[in-house]
Amino acid sequence: MTTSDLAEIVAAELDFSSQEGRLVVTALVNGLIDTLRKGERVQIRGFGSFRPHQRRSRTVRHPRTGAEILVPAKSVPRFVPSRRLREALLRLPASPSR
Repeated sequence: MTTSDLAEIVAAELDFSSQEGRLVVTALVNGLIDTLRKGERVQIRGFGSFRPHQRRSRTVRHPRTGAEILVPAKSVPRFVPSRRLREALLRLPASPSR
């Protein structure tokens, strides 16, 4: 699903135009990003929660040259699904492997 697909669902559900649906989805995503940038948690009941997670710096090897490279510490989003979402996904049939 893409942002456009989600905007179409929002527009259809709320009887909005496609452009208004896009504005709603854009506002939602921007709000999530702004809240996570502040270091705060975002909880969407029935779906899950996002929180910023601090990764430590680490040393890795370049696959071709073998040279060591320092990857600096950074903040990344971490998602924890709600029980409702986990249970809904457990009821899905297994997809065939590639």
